[in-house]
Amino acid sequence: MTTQENLLADLLPVPDAAREMQRCRRTLDRWRRDGIGPDFIRLGRQVYYRREALRRWILAQERSAH
Repeated sequence: MTTQENLLADLLPVPDAAREMQRCRRTLDRWRRDGIGPDFIRLGRQVYYRREALRRWILAQERSAH
């Protein structure tokens, strides 16, 4: 395993993050643009999500049924 693989091992590229969230890539793109989606990491032109950031954001969307 190379050093780059180790550093990026915990990061999901946008297509993988979209698949995990059962959303299309364009939805994640729109959320990033509008500043309403999960935290992300931009390395040059590539965008990545940490699985834990996705989980945190999903849990933050929970609302009570009042």
